[in-house]
Amino acid sequence: MIQMDITGPQGGDWAVTIKDQKIEIKEATLPSPSIAVKIADADFVDVINGKTSAISAFMAGKIQFKGNLTLGMRLMDMGVL
Repeated sequence: MIQMDITGPQGGDWAVTIKDQKIEIKEATLPSPSIAVKIADADFVDVINGKTSAISAFMAGKIQFKGNLTLGMRLMDMGVL
């Protein structure tokens, strides 16, 4: 399970589960996620809209991972980030 911490006025804490090729997202805080992802709301929108790549945002320190870094890289490869 993935914890998304989107900071800023349009942010929030989101629990993301990917299972059997389906994604479930709900507003929640997980006690022990496989990975926690922290990103500012404006940066998240830029990544989702393709204005900047997730790799560029990560290299610039705009996306932070805590936990399974390999999973974080897979999320970027899958287009979740």
